[in-house]
Amino acid sequence: MLTERRRFSVSNVFSDNMVVQRDAAFSVTGTASEQDDGKWVEVAFRGASARGRIENGAWKARFESPFAADSEGHVLAVSVDGEAVASFRGVLTGDVWLVGGQSNASMPICGSHTGNGRLLYDLYRDCIDSASREHPIRLFRQRETELFESPYPKDTPQRNAVSGGGWSFADRDALMPEQGSFSAIGYFFARRMAELNPAVPVGVVMCACGGVPLSLLAPAEAEKCFPASMAGRHASFGECRLEASQIYNAMTAPFEQLTCRGMLFFQGEADARKADVYDLALRLYIDALRVRFGNERLLFLNVQLTTYGEAVLLDDGTEIRIDSGDFVEAPNLRMAQTRVKTGGCPDYEVVCSMDTGWLPGQPDGAHAIRKKPVGDRMALAAACLVYGAGRYEDCICPYPVAAAYHDGSVVVSFACASAGLKAKRGALKGFEVYLGGEWRRADAVAEGDAVRVLCDGTADGVRYGHALRVLDDDTSNLIAASGLPAVAFELTK
Repeated sequence: MLTERRRFSVSNVFSDNMVVQRDAAFSVTGTASEQDDGKWVEVAFRGASARGRIENGAWKARFESPFAADSEGHVLAVSVDGEAVASFRGVLTGDVWLVGGQSNASMPICGSHTGNGRLLYDLYRDCIDSASREHPIRLFRQRETELFESPYPKDTPQRNAVSGGGWSFADRDALMPEQGSFSAIGYFFARRMAELNPAVPVGVVMCACGGVPLSLLAPAEAEKCFPASMAGRHASFGECRLEASQIYNAMTAPFEQLTCRGMLFFQGEADARKADVYDLALRLYIDALRVRFGNERLLFLNVQLTTYGEAVLLDDGTEIRIDSGDFVEAPNLRMAQTRVKTGGCPDYEVVCSMDTGWLPGQPDGAHAIRKKPVGDRMALAAACLVYGAGRYEDCICPYPVAAAYHDGSVVVSFACASAGLKAKRGALKGFEVYLGGEWRRADAVAEGDAVRVLCDGTADGVRYGHALRVLDDDTSNLIAASGLPAVAFELTK
């Protein structure tokens, strides 16, 4: 709530029923009339206060002493020289998570997305219908259409979010199309996190935008260092043309002041033809994100690209064949996502989604409806790493750590597989060896926490999970004893 004080404002990131980040410093920012320059803004919250002076019509007050998690709503009050000017009620203290990426990140629980939205709702009806404002979950929507249709500033990092609608409860009404619905992976992640630790409220912020390359999602200082083939890209939506870093400036930068716990990321189709350098760009993006948010341990959970159907069905009813566009390179992009992990990026985990891809009967082959397992897997990893719930071995998708090349086989050792690996059904599938200058399908057998991949002679490389479509014979089925599927990967000598 704001008073009528002339030209004074608080960033619209702040509203009733919001979540501020626990165990971390955070800022409150806003603008004011330049006539108020020199005056002090004071923000009070949970018995503490922070002050900032108005300079050149802008102000920032920063809470340096962290607050512990609290699911009881408090008032965050703002005053100028002792005069109350704004207050926000029901403010919780918990973990704030960003949802970033392309359309599989923003795909709503209910609504359009080329006909698959209704199928998703039908599949998870019980979970969605039981959504309640009693759950300690809060949502902040940003609709990409608002960015396309308005002259919202995008050339520099902003302090106000694209949507001024504020935070909302995560009850059933909030998930319905009439209210704009919400990211399926974002909601399912939050729902599972709240179940695993109800004492820590969960705030989820939508920062994703369909069809955009990483160049538009990254801060400018990172994007300028991208490999040449990935830098300076753009995306057009009707008459709206978005340039490099503009999605970050408009949809992500406003939340830097909240510090945030981590990023739930699902992106890559738009960069699939750049897979050879994608891992380099992604690491630059992650590093810059951590600097921007003042959190060097910001957890980055990256959903590995899924498997697809035959065509993308657009909202206007037209189809794009998946085997003739950028999607055909998606298997290579998966390998790049894993290279970031095996290359040593800290606080970065790959979440496999190959086994939750397209199914027959879904009209759109690009946006699989099985999003709940993806959200659940991200929550399992996050709860382990943030709450200390469960063993790392049991909460992370198995990934390769070494390959030993022998005459007649390659033995790949895995992390997060100490209790053993196995095929989900039948014999292991999805393995290939690089032999004689080409990739060849190969038989494989699980041996404890390793897989022996068979070949004629000595191979120069091994890979797994290079299928484009879920119904291909290459379908990958390696899982750990925990039931979590192994990530796709490629290793060469």
